[in-house]
Amino acid sequence: MPNSNPRFESALQQARQSIDLIDDKIIALLTERSACVASIAAIKRQNHLAAYDANRENRIIERISKVNPTYYQGSDLEKIFRSILRAGLNQQLIPASKFKD
Repeated sequence: MPNSNPRFESALQQARQSIDLIDDKIIALLTERSACVASIAAIKRQNHLAAYDANRENRIIERISKVNPTYYQGSDLEKIFRSILRAGLNQQLIPASKFKD
């Protein structure tokens, strides 16, 4: 049976509102990151470079693994960043005609 304590409900609602605000910030940062990825994709296309750079991906994963200040396990944080990196790669692989110049 759910806890009907008003203090509990209020605290839970406040914590969830904080999470919602953080989620909005994450979306804003991902939007900013996506714009950077678009710029990088254009540079790579102009210079006939491959979209995927394993060395760069490994350096990013190493860096975030070393500085993990979160309560997330390292393996979970790595999965989050690998998903972000994969989304960036997918964005780079969109046909050039889909990009605005």
